[in-house]
Amino acid sequence: MSASAYTYETVKVSFPAPFVAHVELNRPKKLNAINDTMWVEIGAVFNQLRDDEDVRAIVLSGAGRCFTSGLDCNFLAPFSTSLLSTSASLGSTSKLNIH
Repeated sequence: MSASAYTYETVKVSFPAPFVAHVELNRPKKLNAINDTMWVEIGAVFNQLRDDEDVRAIVLSGAGRCFTSGLDCNFLAPFSTSLLSTSASLGSTSKLNIH
């Protein structure tokens, strides 16, 4: 399959050698922090590559000076607000158990 079949906003895919796919996280200005778009695209690209008979190896890297800084804090903001409100509704002496 050609690289043009792999078009994503936050992930670049190239084929540097026969049977080799290069997947590059591509948010260098944000140190490749994983946001909701990248989270979905990483899953989609690997599902697509899994079914590509012309791919036998995958190299994963990050654009810029860092592979990834982890999850984007803006991506987590809605979850932290939800956890804080749940914790507050339990009362100050209750503990929120997260497993």
